[in-house]
Amino acid sequence: MLSVNIQKKLDIFDLNIKFDVESGLTALFGPSGSGKSVTLKCIAGIMKPDTGWITLGDKTYYDSAKKINLPPQKRKVGFVFQNYALFPHLTVAQNIAFGITHLPKQEKQEVISNLIKKMNLTGLENKKTGHLSGGQQQRVALARTMATQPQILLLDEPFSALDSTVRIKLRGQLMELLAENPIPAILVTHDLNEAYSLSKKMVVIEGGKCLQQGHKDEIIYRPQNTKVAEFTRATNIFYGTLSSENNKVSLTTEKFSLTLKAENLPKDAVKLQVMIRPHLIRILPLTACLPNSNVFLVEIVKEIRHIDSYTLFLKQKKSPFDDYDFTAKVSAQVYQDLGLDQQKDVYCYLPPEHLTLISC
Repeated sequence: MLSVNIQKKLDIFDLNIKFDVESGLTALFGPSGSGKSVTLKCIAGIMKPDTGWITLGDKTYYDSAKKINLPPQKRKVGFVFQNYALFPHLTVAQNIAFGITHLPKQEKQEVISNLIKKMNLTGLENKKTGHLSGGQQQRVALARTMATQPQILLLDEPFSALDSTVRIKLRGQLMELLAENPIPAILVTHDLNEAYSLSKKMVVIEGGKCLQQGHKDEIIYRPQNTKVAEFTRATNIFYGTLSSENNKVSLTTEKFSLTLKAENLPKDAVKLQVMIRPHLIRILPLTACLPNSNVFLVEIVKEIRHIDSYTLFLKQKKSPFDDYDFTAKVSAQVYQDLGLDQQKDVYCYLPPEHLTLISC
């Protein structure tokens, strides 16, 4: 396990972050300038924290109290940069071989050949990296990093400069490499889809501080505060007053009332926020048999068409307010089956089990 607990004073903010990383990929997620890359550089030894510690298992990379600060070359850290950081005057094979200093010649060649095959670089071994495409260069960078047999892998937005097709392929190859080499890996990204699809665990940071860490589903479906909810694109966030009557718990907002599940409600809470992800809101036709609560007659006032889905902006019928009340997401098939291209009046249902409490 990698344990990070460091502080560093910077011009833009004070980095003060603590998290643990086990085997598998952890996404370090947050807006630009939040301290993600600085954190990786501190782990790698490229930057020195002011105080704290960084340990991997029983090995200490940095400890201010014990005056330990291992140089980068002694940390066994693999670092894949956004701009590849290859040697353009060397060939693909020479780039991959560069960090292999611990193996006999024959074993070294076997490692190079194996990685060239795994990363789909066969036929490019003798080509200089300056003549490769962006996707090919990043595959070389990954192969070169894994050739050193690192004990931890750091990836600083390695796919951001690539087109979507190449990015998808490289993500798959990365996951195959990590499956064969079960080491801790940290991926820095501000792409939420990338963070969620690749990671097992997420660490959300902003302004140099950790806002929440845990399993990716905890982050997405049970954010601990409004900032995490907003950073992870939670659009339906409702603020209201809590009340209880006849074993029924309700949240009353300015526009409507919602029934909540009674479990896990904070004690003595009066003001609360709840959220629901757009894809968890159900759209029902006017002829449907309706649930007993959290059902609203709405009009689709705006829609955004995606490749295989639609985002719907819903406003309650006869509402005196100008803006919409809910944002829902439905598949293209559901959109077609409900005839939403013709019928703009529907019911929307917010299942109580999908309403999540978040701190104000």
